[in-house]
Amino acid sequence: MLVSAFPRAGESSPAREANKNGLSTLKFGNFCFTVRRLLWQGTVAGACLLLLGLNSCGHHPAVAQVGSDSTLLPTGKRITPLAAPGSHFELLNPGLKEFPEYVAGQAMSTAVSPDRKTLLVLTSGFNRINGEDGKPIPDASEEYVFVYDISAGQPSKTQVVKVPNTFAGLAFAPSGGAFYVSGGTDDNVHTFALRAGRQWKEEREPIKLGHASGLGFLTGKEPLAAGGVAVTADGKTLLVANIYNDSVLI
Repeated sequence: MLVSAFPRAGESSPAREANKNGLSTLKFGNFCFTVRRLLWQGTVAGACLLLLGLNSCGHHPAVAQVGSDSTLLPTGKRITPLAAPGSHFELLNPGLKEFPEYVAGQAMSTAVSPDRKTLLVLTSGFNRINGEDGKPIPDASEEYVFVYDISAGQPSKTQVVKVPNTFAGLAFAPSGGAFYVSGGTDDNVHTFALRAGRQWKEEREPIKLGHASGLGFLTGKEPLAAGGVAVTADGKTLLVANIYNDSVLI
């Protein structure tokens, strides 16, 4: 940014400190402008200054050392995220037969089984793949629960469970033999149970919550969303948050 400054006659100029490199530090109250002098004429002459930096007086901005492991952001900044020792980054590939390279997005909720051996990762978002007609392909446009075995330390993906719609809700039963997933806009809750071969399968038809509409001005036409879920310690009661109804269902 190019800044032009022309002090009026009789006005005091800002405090200025110069060095041999042609850089000047102008002090305005608690702030300092580090500038390169392009033109300076007399005591009442104008000045044309190229602004190089702004910082609190006495605090000069540090230059970050950027390593090869940094990531460039769209803003031009770089980040160097840290992770726990031994951790790794894994893409959520649901293994779709027609789209083997597809990676699901919007991993939103996680749950660990009571015995600490199983990790669930729930996606909730817009995992939709459209066909040539511009409409979602039903078998490839769902949400997912990724199941990981964490008993040996390093997570190992063992299964991917499909759910038509979801919104954040994910919870294990205290026994560890079942888990619950909220159905989002479908206004229901899915129940998955552990079966032979340690495979998770939907146990019954989804539990319908019975809302006709969310709250709002358009009666009967407002959206629905079954959200967070929780299970009591005895495993006998399930609680579901109704996002657009400002209520919970037990």
